Amino acid sequence: MSENRMRARRIENYKEYIRNILSNRDIDCDETWWDSEEAQKALNLLVRAEKWEICSSVQMGIDSSENFLFLKFTEDSGSLLAALEEEACRLADMPESAEKNIYVICIVDNMKSRVFLERLFLSAEGKTMKKNIRKEMKAWKGTVNFLYILDNSYNEQDIKLTSVNRFEFIQMPPMKCHINWENKDEAEGSNRGYVTSVHLYQLIDIYNRIGDKLFKRNVRYGLNEQLGVDRAIKDTLRNNPGEFWFKNNGITILVERPDFRLDRVEEVLLEHISEYGDLHFSVINGAQTITASAQCLYEMEYDLKECKNKGEAEEAAKLEEKIRQSKNAKVLLRIIHIPHSAQAAESEADSTREVNEISVALNRQKPIKAEDIAFASPFVVKLAAFLEREQMNGKRYFRLVKRGEGNIARRTVDLVDFARARKACAGYPGDARSKGTNVLLSSRN
Repeated sequence: MSENRMRARRIENYKEYIRNILSNRDIDCDETWWDSEEAQKALNLLVRAEKWEICSSVQMGIDSSENFLFLKFTEDSGSLLAALEEEACRLADMPESAEKNIYVICIVDNMKSRVFLERLFLSAEGKTMKKNIRKEMKAWKGTVNFLYILDNSYNEQDIKLTSVNRFEFIQMPPMKCHINWENKDEAEGSNRGYVTSVHLYQLIDIYNRIGDKLFKRNVRYGLNEQLGVDRAIKDTLRNNPGEFWFKNNGITILVERPDFRLDRVEEVLLEHISEYGDLHFSVINGAQTITASAQCLYEMEYDLKECKNKGEAEEAAKLEEKIRQSKNAKVLLRIIHIPHSAQAAESEADSTREVNEISVALNRQKPIKAEDIAFASPFVVKLAAFLEREQMNGKRYFRLVKRGEGNIARRTVDLVDFARARKACAGYPGDARSKGTNVLLSSRN
């Protein structure tokens, strides 16, 4: 692919990433900025960056309810934090920036670069940078947030899953013939589904090679994580990788190329992709699992490298074993095949509509709130059991109930009301009235 063509394609991808970020944060901005001279200049600077480059939403002409800094990062020359602080303070000092948070969108080529940036922002120098930026926000107590986009300029290659056996797949609709025979009754172009288990590390590796384009059909990707799910995923993968399959809902991959077949004995070819080309498959459910797991594994590899550099042989050996076990973790995988015919505009529109309906349906979940998580904690489980047991023994105790169950029986209290009452009785009536649910239900081991 020529350099100019590659650059033009990357610019289009950057536009799509930014559109998704704004959309997922319910920011309604005027999209005419894409064609402005300022926006094109800023996007070209990001794409051409050799080490790093920073552009702001003001430079791009984005009029939104938040301020954005776009950082394209390849390597650190030692002055990145100072430059980032200068740009962020310039944004915060603008008259139109009153009560606007700052989001730093970090575009990286691979997971190693992402982990490096995360550790840099968590370092003493990084914390000082964020403190100085918040000072510039003056009376407005705004926040500085970091989001990451992985955009890898991959080469032509096969994207496949290995160490899988065809006979282990469950197919929907079920096969009406022997596993090694072609199913003649199957309608041409019909949708099919397959279920199996794979090593999670294979999906992490595919993500590291392809980047966030892997999630192009995922309607929820890019939303803020608020319930500690990322932390739970990492904890299981790091400390109990053998339990990962049991504690995770699994991954769903949508394949749209018409010629997709399970025609190999020990591997599944998802697609042969061209150099930085378009993909005909996407993870439509499980993006959070893949990104959090990738972050966990590459953090451990980063720590391993640090231990070896410091000569800490014993700690390095422990980390190597932990990484080996984590790479053996398995996850449930569902592959949905919807043949996407590009021959007619009508069939293409129908296919796109069907794909979007499936993606929305898989991601339309009943929202889980902080009290739902807290109700399942060991302390609350024991307290609820004690109160119920005492009530059954004839004592006039109340009973703790889950969210939405308060009207089922008399003398019931939900967890948030209980926490507020407990806070007031402990001598903090102001906190009982004003503190949010997450603060009231926070816990310590």
